[in-house]
Amino acid sequence: MLIMAAVLVLVLGIAGGAFAAASNDSTLPGNDDQWKPPVLSVNPTDEQLNKLRELRTECFNETQNIRSELQKKVFELRNLYLDNNPDQDEIASKRAEIDELRSQLQDTREEYRRQMSEIFTQEQLDQLGQMRGCGGCLGVGCGMGFGGKGGRGPGCPWRAQSQSNTQ
Repeated sequence: MLIMAAVLVLVLGIAGGAFAAASNDSTLPGNDDQWKPPVLSVNPTDEQLNKLRELRTECFNETQNIRSELQKKVFELRNLYLDNNPDQDEIASKRAEIDELRSQLQDTREEYRRQMSEIFTQEQLDQLGQMRGCGGCLGVGCGMGFGGKGGRGPGCPWRAQSQSNTQ
C-alpha cells in the first residue's frame, strides 16, 4: 500500500510539472516569439533596425574582451574557494578584479543603451517604457544575457528621457 501511494505521488508530481510546462507555450522550443526583441512591437523603420543592428554589433565586439576576462576571473575565484584553506586576501583581490570588470562592462552597456534610445521617436520610447515597467526596454542589448542595472527599474534611461520630455 505504501509503495502504491509513493508511486501515485510521483506520477501526479510528474504529470503536474508536465502540464505546467505545456501550458506555458512561450517556453516551447518552436516558439519564435521568445527570440524576438520587444523593440519590434513599436514598428521600427528599416533605418532604425539597421542602426540598432550596427550599435548592437559594435557593443558586442567592444565588450568581448571584457566578458572573456570576466569569465576567466570568475573561474579563478571559484577555484580559489576549492582550496582547503582559501587565502581570504587572494579571494578579496579576485573579487575586486571581478567587480571592476563588471563595472567596465556595465558602463559600456549603459552608453550603448543611451545611444540606442536616441534612434527612436518619443512615441516609440513611451511605448517601450510601458512594456514591463521598462525592464529591458529596447530588448536589443549587446547579446550578453541578463542582468545589469541599466535598463531596469526607475533608473532606466528611456523612462527618464520619456518622463523629462513630458514634464
